Parts: sequence; C-alpha cells; structure tokens
Amino acid sequence: MHNWIPPDRFFPYLTWQQIAQMPDKEKVVIVQPLGSIEQHGYHLPLIVDIAISTAIIGKTLAQLPSEIAVFSLPPLPYGKATEHLDFPGTISLSTNTLSSILLDISHSIYRSGFRKLILWNSHGGQPQILELVARDLRNEYRDFLVFPFLLGGYRRCEF
Repeated sequence: MHNWIPPDRFFPYLTWQQIAQMPDKEKVVIVQPLGSIEQHGYHLPLIVDIAISTAIIGKTLAQLPSEIAVFSLPPLPYGKATEHLDFPGTISLSTNTLSSILLDISHSIYRSGFRKLILWNSHGGQPQILELVARDLRNEYRDFLVFPFLLGGYRRCEF
C-alpha cells in the first residue's frame, strides 16, 4: 500500500503503541499527499496528480536521515476538480467535502499529539481550499503548524 513511500515512513504501518510511545511528537512532521482524478490530455492517465505527488514525497522521504521524523499519510487521490467535469472519468469533491475531510484528518493528527502537518498538494484546482483549512486550524489550535504546499509553485498562506 505504501507504493513510493518508504515503509518505515508510512504512517499507517505504525501501531498505536508506537505512536503513543513516540518521543517529541510535537516535532514530528506528518505529510498528507493530495491530488485529483482528472484528465491530463489524451496521452496521460487520470491519476497523474497523485502519482507525481506520491513519487516526489516518497523519493524525498527515502533520502532523509532516520533521525528526522517525517511520516506520510496515505495519498488522498480525490480533490476539487470541477474545472474538469466535462471530461469523462473526473472525480470531484465539493469544497465542503474536501474541507471536511482535511479538517477531520487534521483534528485526528492533532489529537494524537502531532503539531506539524504538510498538505502536499499536486492539483492546481484546490490550493485556496487548503489555505483556508490551514488558517482555520491555526485559529483553532495555536500550536498546530499546518503548511499548504502546491507542487510546481509554493503558495504562501497568511495565518
């Protein structure tokens, strides 16, 4: 299930006991890869966004020294892709659904003791949603650092 992500960096492979006993959880970085199932021209499959996102984060995690604690959540392949709905095969979430999913994931990560989350996005149709989610989380949890990141161009988020 981990695909490109190194098994020792894949969050779901941890046990709850490992997470409970993890030292300095507030310094551990959790990454949520995001993409979209949509068209990418005549020659590419629908999964391009999340495939790129997962490959980049996986290759990056494989190069990190083991003492740098970073774990990846499973990729979220669905995103807000309403601009591609005229193309067969597009699967799009509403703004509310995507926001709710990301908020629920983030609340769970926070409740587990983690304080750093990267929303690792490779789909251009949703960075504003990620920025709003990050801002809402920052307002709710003053000690929760949430970074929305768009592959191909970092978008600075004002908290």
